[in-house]
Formats: sequence, structure tokens, C-alpha cells
Amino acid sequence: MMVNLAGLLARPIRFPLALILAGPILVSFPACFALDPEYGLAVFLTAVAVSIIGAWLFLRLSLPVVTGRLRLRGLNYAVRIARDLQGVPHISASSSEDAYRALGFVHAQDRLWQMEYQRRVAGGEVAEIIGSRGVALDRFMRTVGLRHAASMAWQGLSHELRNLLDAYADGINQAIESMGTWRLPPEFQLLAFSPVPFSAIDVVLTGKLLAWDLAGSYVTQLLWQDLSENLGEERANQLLPPLEKRAAMSRARPRGLRHACAGALRLHGENVGSSSWVVGGEGSVHGMPVLANDPHLPATMPINWYVAHLRAGELDVAGATIPGIPFVLIGRNRDIVWGMVNLNADTQQLFLETLDSEGRAARHGDHWEPLQCRQETIRIRGKPNLSMTARSSRHGPMLSDVFNTIQDGGLARAPISLAWTALHAPDGSLATFAKLAVATNLEDFRAAVALLVAPAMHFTYADRSGKIARVVAGRIPANMCLGSRGLRDATDPGQAWHGWYAAEQLPRDERSDAAFVVVNTPSGLGDDSPDLGQQWVAPYRRQRIEERLASKPRMTAIDHTSVQSDVLSSHARAVLPGLVDRVRPIASSERVLAALESLAAWDYDAGASSAPAALFAAWWRRLPHNLLSAEIDGKLLATYLPWSSFVDRFVQEEIVRIGPEKAGPLLLHSLEQAVIELDRRFGSERRKWGRLHRAVFAHQPFHHSILLRRLFSRSVPSAGDWSSVNISPSQPGTPYLQTLVAGYRQIVDLSDIDAGRFQLATGQSGHFLSSQYSDQIDEWLAGRSRPLHMSKQAWQSDTRAVLSLDAYQGAPR
Repeated sequence: MMVNLAGLLARPIRFPLALILAGPILVSFPACFALDPEYGLAVFLTAVAVSIIGAWLFLRLSLPVVTGRLRLRGLNYAVRIARDLQGVPHISASSSEDAYRALGFVHAQDRLWQMEYQRRVAGGEVAEIIGSRGVALDRFMRTVGLRHAASMAWQGLSHELRNLLDAYADGINQAIESMGTWRLPPEFQLLAFSPVPFSAIDVVLTGKLLAWDLAGSYVTQLLWQDLSENLGEERANQLLPPLEKRAAMSRARPRGLRHACAGALRLHGENVGSSSWVVGGEGSVHGMPVLANDPHLPATMPINWYVAHLRAGELDVAGATIPGIPFVLIGRNRDIVWGMVNLNADTQQLFLETLDSEGRAARHGDHWEPLQCRQETIRIRGKPNLSMTARSSRHGPMLSDVFNTIQDGGLARAPISLAWTALHAPDGSLATFAKLAVATNLEDFRAAVALLVAPAMHFTYADRSGKIARVVAGRIPANMCLGSRGLRDATDPGQAWHGWYAAEQLPRDERSDAAFVVVNTPSGLGDDSPDLGQQWVAPYRRQRIEERLASKPRMTAIDHTSVQSDVLSSHARAVLPGLVDRVRPIASSERVLAALESLAAWDYDAGASSAPAALFAAWWRRLPHNLLSAEIDGKLLATYLPWSSFVDRFVQEEIVRIGPEKAGPLLLHSLEQAVIELDRRFGSERRKWGRLHRAVFAHQPFHHSILLRRLFSRSVPSAGDWSSVNISPSQPGTPYLQTLVAGYRQIVDLSDIDAGRFQLATGQSGHFLSSQYSDQIDEWLAGRSRPLHMSKQAWQSDTRAVLSLDAYQGAPR
């Protein structure tokens, strides 16, 4: 997906934009040579300024029309779209079908490029617009076959849901028509292409892409397999400690090196970070439940989320949508509120296949089964088309085909297939959110989430009757934890998946008091709950949330906002005292002693201005490298290091294993490296966490262009770390950059229809020249929230622009 600047600018751009950019400069050339050099330079600079201003004015033409009247085909009656000061569209329609058609129109107005790009990623069509650099991604996505899965899912959808998806796609397409060629968003102008019409299957495809982004158990299976093959199973289990060993490992904790893990509490998903909690009326100032939720996804520009409010008959729902999907995924209506976090259950499984000599059949039991083959054609901009065959066994797509095609100098992998629940039809997951929008009670809520297939989620719930609940939902294999932690043997029928848990078998808890806290999701809600996966996450964040909730008996929505923004490093609070105690007796350097004193006095607040937070992060980053670099090659180590909880547990246990004689010098050496690194980068007086640690909101694909990155991407100082409630993880490839964020935060107090609040990480618009492209970043960093209006009186008093969509039988205008 990388796009170099030269390649990008070498491609044709639309003629008017090219003329505006190049015309004045070309016309000025003769004058530059004919005039005195001083005057010639002035003429040339003036021409450059004219070009830039002209391009800016031309690109501003593509800003959406948000006031006045437009005509839309297919509407039963007129629709009113009132945008408030937050940029939230309040869509008032006579029917759900009209409301979702209008939402498609609004999504396309504000986020068309984002919708187009994610559609191309999901369908394996990126190379068609950016050239050969998109081929590897396209090969992978064609092999997985999301579009094929979306087409199969479409066949099983109800007539009612199909109508809503058709209406939404039609709204998108009419917005594209209304833009014409020259008013498409800037990305289309710069890349010189126009989008083809969206279909309802594209909408289902976007839902499949979201499910893919939230499913990653195959990655840890592959990692465990690689570690065990290189180091042996015993060492692999030390690096990726399994669930059953956690209690024994916690008992082995040495004095002075504390850890916050409690028993065998099972938490799933690494660095996903989503959290949700719901507090009953007894814990609320106003006596009604309060629900908080902050889902985490990659830090894109614009952010994935888009806030909207739809009203039509029984439909009255507000909250976070994802452009390309017509429904509120996290939000509220007049009667209920819901949140969700990724369950990170093992809904994926890799199988080691045995193929015949021609690679056309796979062995299963005592017979051979033909592989299924799809012929795919990848269009590559500026180059001939590429034909490929996507093979699948009974378990799923042959991922090894694409691994071996794009592998960079590594050994070829044996045949590996991927089983994934989202590739199985039927899949009516989108119906879950259509029904949540109009649910009025707990029974309706349970019926809605029971329809979910993928991604598997952990829902939180509250309603105006005072009930609160948490419910696990999704299609989850019933025998997921059988056999190895790595690949299963595809030839053994006993290791294949055999059915799914029924909705009533999945964990749930319902009550009307106390509180539920869901952070990276426990695998079960009780001792009798089924095991839902092999991943776990250290419960630092969960414990900190519970600590904050317990500190104040009755809380307001603003109090909950403060909890969501908490940047205390629970990891540092747990381990740092023991590290300092081990190093202090053997330290002699004045710089190191000063660093130790700074760390010892730290209150563990990982704010952007904190110097100790930067020092601790740099120190901790060095430890796994120094412990493992001699036995693991660089590529495998880089794959392992993002799993912060596994690394945390391993480092602490390894310090115990190697003993104090080796551990002390290693810790001291790592601290010395950290001090040198920070002093070299900033100087001893300028170490600040926010100078080192930045949240990068990357535009795709222009973030990979040095010039365009400055226009389309955003980067800001960031607080917190991987263990704070306001989780802020870094990646080894870019050691201190945050690429995963709580892009949307929601807090809803059910005591009042307008007592909801939200935070959006960037802004509502996807147009880089819009005033609402990044207007919410500062508020997001500061933890300030905005009102989520629901009542007509509230949003009308806050309206800044009104657009009327009139029913019409002709073309939009």
C-alpha cells in the first residue's frame, strides 16, 4: 500500500487540476527569461502562488453542500438533514428506508474517499488506483475472499434488510451523481479516477472488512508455531504463556517485582484496547444507569467513526456509525443504550494441509477432496492485469499461497488454510444493528445480538427500566481449544470444527444494580462458562477502571469521561519499584542515579509532559531486545514484540529465571541505553513523553507521500501507554508512535434523553479543506466530550446548517 511521491505525481491527474497547477507556471517561463532576473523571479513566484491558490479554490469546490434543497430519487417524502455545531447530521424522515437512503447520501458527502478506499481494500482492488505497490495487499484479500463471502451472505438476508441496504447504497450513488466529475473529493482528483456505483453487496463487504480487522487469532497461532519451530515448545510457552500456566506463574513472583495479574482472570485481545462499563442506578448521581464505551481501531485520517442521528417513525437512534455501513453500531435510542468491545475469541484457526502432487486436492481422513478454485484478475494501474487462482480447502482459503508469493527471502511455508467464522454463510450480522436501533427492552436486545455472526463481540447494555447486562454474541466454534496452540492437522477429522455455540450457551449476566466492567473481554462470565479462546491480556486496565469507579459512590457523566481519559500507567506502578530496587545498589553513573531518582519519585501519571514516563518506556523497550536478541532473529522478534502482555509476563519471569547476578547488570545496561537514547534525541532537560510518543492519524494512501502527508495526515503528542485506561500502545517498527486509538468515546446517562456525550478523535469530515476535518483532535487529547443530542429541541437550538432532500423521480440536482 506504499505510494511514493514520484510515482504518485507521475500519474495523470484530472485536466482542470493539472491546468490550474501547471498553467500559470508554464506561462511565466518566457517572462522569467526575458525580464531582469529579479523581476523574472518575482513573476515566477507569483505564478506559483496563483497555481496554489487556484488549486486550493478548485479543491474547495468538492466540499459538500449542506444547506438548501436537493432532489433525491426513491424518497417517499422529503427528508430534513440538520447538522449541529458538532457536525452531527440529524436526519428526519418519514420511513426507515428514507432515513437510511439519506444516511448513505450524507456518508458519501462527508466520507466518500474513505468508503471507496475501504471497499477497495476489502475487495482486493487497491492496485487499480495506486499501481504495483498495492498488489501484495490485493493478493492477500483476494485469497481470503471477503467479496465472495459477502456475496454468499447477501443471498441469505431478509427482504426487509435487503431493502434497507439497497436504499443506503442508492443514497451513496446519488451523492456521487450530484458531485459529477469535478466535485469529487480531492483524493479522486489527485489519483484521476471516479468511483463505480456502490451496491448493497459492497455494504455487506464493508461489514466483512470490519470483522476481519477485529479478528486476529490466526496471527498468534502462526506466531506460536514459528516460535516453537525455532525455539521448541517449552520456550514458546515461556514467550507466549498459555492460560493454564498463569496461576502458577503468578505465585512465582519474586519479592519487589510486583505484578497486577489476579489469578487466572482471562482477558482477550492485545492492544485492541476497547473497554466498556455500565453502572446501575445506585452508582449514578441521577439514579439511572450510565454506560461508557471507547472502542479502539487503527488511527486513520479521518477516523473510522462518524456520529449520526436518525429519526423516522419508531426509529430514533443516535451514535457511532462507520461510513459504508448504514447502522449505528454503538449508541442509544429512546429506551436503551448499548456498547461493545471486541471479544477476540478464537474464531479463526489455521490448518496444516496435505496436498496431492499436483496441488489440486487435500487429504481429509482417508480420502482426497478437490480444492475449490476461483480465478481472480487484479487490475494494476499502468501495468498489465495479473491473473491469480485463489484456492480453498474444506477449512478455508489457502493462506500459504499468498504467504509464499509475497515472502521476502524467507523459507516457503507448508500448505496452510484458514478457517474463519465470517466466511461461512448465512451471515445476518448487519441485522443485529438494524434491530438494536428499534429495540425497546432487554428481550429485544437479546434477540438482536443473537443474530450476530462476526465479529464476535461482548456487549454492554442498559435501559430506562434500570436493567443492565453484558452479553457475549457471535458465531464461535464449540471445540476451538482442542489440540495445539498452533496449527491443527487438516487430515484429522477430529481436529476440524464441528458446529458453533448456540446463543443461549454463550456467557451473559443481567441485573439491575452494581456494575459491569468489560476490558478486552473476559473469556467467560463465570466458572461454568465455556472457554472462548487462548489469548489473554494483563488486567491492568480493568483493575484501574474498577479502582476509579469504586473511588466515588455516585458518578456523573463527566466523572466517567475522566475515567476514560485516565493515563496512569498501571504497568509502571506494578513493576517499576522492583526494577529500581534491583538496579540502585549496582548503579554508579551520575546520569543513571539521577534517572533512578526521577523514576522513584514518579506518580505513574503518563501525561504528555511527563519525563519519567518517557524514561520508563525507553527502559522497558530495551529489556526484551536484550533478553532475546541472541536467540531470536530480528523478523521473528519484531513479530513477537507487539504482544505487550505476553512480553510483560515473559520479561518478568525471565528476570527471575536468569537470577540476580545476570538480571542486575542487564537491567542496568538497559537503563543506560535508555538514558543515552533520550539524551541524544532531546537532551536531559527536554525529556517529555509527548515529545517521544505521538498519535499518528495516517491517511490512506497519501500518508506514504512525503508531500501529501502534510496535507492529509495528522500527528499529535499523546499520553498514556498500553496499560492505561486511555490506552496508547506503540509498535516496535515505530517504537513510540501510537497507531491505535479510541476513535470514538461514548457516555450515556439514561436519566435524560439529551444526557449523552461523545468524543471523536479527528472530526466528522473526510475532506482535508473542511473546518471539521480535524477540529476535535484537541478536545480528544484533553478528554473533553461533546453533547450527543437526541431531543428535537436540543439539536434544533444547536443547528448550524439545514439541507432538505425532496422526493423526485428524475436525476438528482
